[in-house]
Amino acid sequence: MEAEKKRLKIYCETSFWSYLNGRPTTLTHIVAKQEATRQWWRDIAPKCEIYISPFVDDEAEDGNPERAALRIKSMEGRVSLPKTAAVIIKADFNCPVIITPSEFLERREEFDL
Repeated sequence: MEAEKKRLKIYCETSFWSYLNGRPTTLTHIVAKQEATRQWWRDIAPKCEIYISPFVDDEAEDGNPERAALRIKSMEGRVSLPKTAAVIIKADFNCPVIITPSEFLERREEFDL
């Protein structure tokens, strides 16, 4: 029996959830970020363990109430990390790779997904 592949741990900060649930716009740089984020969510997220923090929870509640509700709904079931860095390190988190969804999609083979 083949060993189960270890899932990549991903921390998604607030702007990720905003792009994922953003309202339609004609601003091309925002559209590109929304599309890349949505593609990442559809293609990559199911293969990962998604983490958020209490800071992201708090920030997601701000702004337009309709969009805030969408952000909060999409974050349901995600692991919310404690606010202390010591606990994050103890939870087996290596130094993170800071990367946007579009960069991740371009470099996905590096992450073995």
